[in-house]
Amino acid sequence: MSHIFDAEQFLNITVDSPFTDRIPLPAGEYTAMIGTIKPRTWTSKDGTKSGVALDIPLVVDVPAEAQQLCECGPTMKLTDSAMLDLVEGGMGFDLGPGKNRVLKEYRDATDLNRPGEKFGLTMLQGKVIRIKITHDLYEGKPREKITGRSRV
Repeated sequence: MSHIFDAEQFLNITVDSPFTDRIPLPAGEYTAMIGTIKPRTWTSKDGTKSGVALDIPLVVDVPAEAQQLCECGPTMKLTDSAMLDLVEGGMGFDLGPGKNRVLKEYRDATDLNRPGEKFGLTMLQGKVIRIKITHDLYEGKPREKITGRSRV
């Protein structure tokens, strides 16, 4: 059975319950699988800076004790992001020391950061890694922040 999305009909949907915040995952380390990575362009609010970033979807395995604390199921979808350092002209990664730190962590975590071996972003997809989650406050409410990526 096929469903056809009707944008006009969707705009007229009404609900009688509020949208609610979810309880964030407790700080700690979790196993996660990398999904389909998508590049996007960004521009700073004042328009003085711009660049390319990666949105990196992760399916996180949630242990039973954390499921009870955050009232969630055995997996949770989170999205990490990586601002990219590119070479002049933007058609390649800057491979200089200290550049592309987050991408380096993903490559190290998946054993894809080896000299002489070819690497492409799609090679990360489907790989399982360990992530470290801490919390940041956003508008006074705690939110997960991925602060580390390593091998399982």
